Amino acid sequence: MHLMTKEADETDSDTSDKTMKNLTVDDVLSITGQFGWSQKIYFVCLSFLQIYVAFHMLLSVFTGLEPSFVCHVVGSDIKGGHNETLVNHCVDNSPSKCIRVEYTSQYKSFATEWHLICSEKYKVALVQSVWMGGVMSGALLLGGMADRLGRLRTLMGALLGTIAFEGFSAFSPSYLIMLVLRMIVVCSPRVKPTFVGHWVHHDMN
Repeated sequence: MHLMTKEADETDSDTSDKTMKNLTVDDVLSITGQFGWSQKIYFVCLSFLQIYVAFHMLLSVFTGLEPSFVCHVVGSDIKGGHNETLVNHCVDNSPSKCIRVEYTSQYKSFATEWHLICSEKYKVALVQSVWMGGVMSGALLLGGMADRLGRLRTLMGALLGTIAFEGFSAFSPSYLIMLVLRMIVVCSPRVKPTFVGHWVHHDMN
């Protein structure tokens, strides 16, 4: 009798193991519950945080707009050392060779503020590259932080950090400081708020 019971238990165990091994993700979700109304509400609310991300991504297109300018240089072949002018061009592609740069554009950008023209023009595109580097760093580092500190705290900290550092970057006194602040701004999970806040309701319960 005991032998038959033992064999029956082993048979049930083997059947259970086979059943567990054959389970798929869809099978598990059908048991635990899928995308319900609670998840839909949080998804919609957190998706609103994505709206302004597009404006941040396109920010450099407007704030770093390439200007038209006139480079004043000393004419070596003109008697009296009169100045020559080069339109949208620098001597040896170096803005330092211009004794004076006059911007003729109707707009101002950080390219005009820090003379990012000619050989320094690459620094305008570098801002966007650093921004995307911050997005990648934030996704790698702060995703794990959300697991340790809680998604709600991480999300609120990311939003407050975004507001603070984005405001600081608007008053940057130098190009390097603006570059650093722009990277810190996106080193936050706000670029993927649905990833960070997917289980916000668990922290609120």
